Amino acid sequence: MTRSPGLLCLSYFLIAAAAITVVSCSDADYYDQDLQDHEWDVLIFTQQWPVTACFHWIEENHKHSCSLPNKKEFWTIHGIWPTKYGTVGPSFCNKSAEFDMKQIEPIEDALKEFWPSVEADFAIQHLWEHEWLKHGTCAASLVELDNERRYFEQGLNWRDKYLVSNMLGAAGIHPDSSNTVIALQNALKKTLEKNPSIHCVYDHETQTSYLAEIRICFNKTLGLIDCDGVPGSHIAIDYPGGKVITNCHISKPVQYPSVVPPIPPKSWKFPFVNLYKLLNFVMWFTL
Repeated sequence: MTRSPGLLCLSYFLIAAAAITVVSCSDADYYDQDLQDHEWDVLIFTQQWPVTACFHWIEENHKHSCSLPNKKEFWTIHGIWPTKYGTVGPSFCNKSAEFDMKQIEPIEDALKEFWPSVEADFAIQHLWEHEWLKHGTCAASLVELDNERRYFEQGLNWRDKYLVSNMLGAAGIHPDSSNTVIALQNALKKTLEKNPSIHCVYDHETQTSYLAEIRICFNKTLGLIDCDGVPGSHIAIDYPGGKVITNCHISKPVQYPSVVPPIPPKSWKFPFVNLYKLLNFVMWFTL
C-alpha cells in the first residue's frame, strides 16, 4: 500500500498535537483572553498566598526563583479582574492606553509591600503595567476606578478590609495546617457573608491541593456579591451550610503551607508512552 500525502500530513499534525499536549495551562490563563466586547458584570478581587504562588512558579520551570515577603502569614494582591458572566475577560479595553508610573508614585511604597511580584525575575513595574493595561483599562468604565491611582488604591483598600489572613486566623486557620475546603469556606463567609472562590494549585505528582488564592467578588457599585457564576476551572458544590466555589480537591484536606513545598521532578513517562502509541498507530495507518 502506498502512502497518501494527505495521510502523511495528517500524521505530522497528530504528532505535533501530541507534543503540544504535554504543556498544561494554568487557571490564570483563563483571564488572559482578549474579548471584543468590553462589557463586564463583576469585579474579581484576588489575594494570593505567596508561598503557593512561588511553588507554582518554580514548578513551571525549576530555574525560576521567587521573591517572598519577609513577614509571616502575609497575603498579597494578585489583581482586580473585571469579568463577564459566562465568559473570560474582557481585557485590554483601551489599546491606546499607556502606563504612567508617575500616577501611582504616591502609593508606590504600599504597592511594593502589598501588591508585589512573587516572580523574582519579573520587574515589579512591569507587573503593575500589565495589571493596569489588561484589567484596569476595563475597570476604568467605573468612575471609582477610572485612573491608575484609583484602581490600585482600591486594591489596597480591599486588602486592608478583607485581609485573608485575618479572616482565616479568626477561625484558627494558620499556615502549616491542613483544612477541608468547607472549613476554609465557613471561615471566609463568616466575615464576607458572601461566597468567595477558593483556588488551589494541585500537585499531580503528590496528589496534594495547596491553598493558592482567595477571590472575592464585587458588583459595579463596589458592593460584595457571591462569586457564583464566575468563569474558570472552579465548580460550585452544595453542602449542608450552603455552597462552596472551588477548584480544590473536595474530599481531601487542603494544605496551607508555611514554606515552599518540595518541587517534585516532572514525570514524562506517560506523555511519551502516549506519543509512542500514537506514532505506532500513524505508522500502521499510513503503510
